Amino acid sequence: MDVRVNEISPMRFVKASNKKNKPNKNLKLHLIKIWRVCILSATTSFLFLLLINNGWKKIYKDSIHITGNKYTSREKIINELKIEAGINLIIINPKYFESILMKEMPFKSVKVNRRFLPPELNIAILERVPVAFATRKTNTGLEKGMIDEKAFWIPIFNTNKINPKFDQEIVV
Repeated sequence: MDVRVNEISPMRFVKASNKKNKPNKNLKLHLIKIWRVCILSATTSFLFLLLINNGWKKIYKDSIHITGNKYTSREKIINELKIEAGINLIIINPKYFESILMKEMPFKSVKVNRRFLPPELNIAILERVPVAFATRKTNTGLEKGMIDEKAFWIPIFNTNKINPKFDQEIVV
């Protein structure tokens, strides 16, 4: 650096830069990124193998768990779903099964979930509560059933499970 004698130099002094630390810092960042990619890859591989191994296992009627059915039998619900013996778990469409049960059965709400570990199908049901016996006229004659508090028709599947606390009958 040129320095004028007894005057202020037009050039400024340059401090030694810490370039030695920058490559070390970049190396740490690269190692952290590589570690994240390795963890993400391992987790993804594990979940993929879990899906492949358990998703193609067959579901039978004994691995279907139903909760909330007070008036409707388990067999009646499974028969309405028309589940084939040994259907693959990954092929099951829970929304389709929900729509079938809501259309064909007297339920307020239905939630169908499939679990891959252990492989099973869970069905949660909220049934309509009957408030009165009723009969209605159909093309085949009179049909006996019940109605709930919103006048929704509930056919009688199994009269042994029904213990009504009412003695009025409504004719529709």
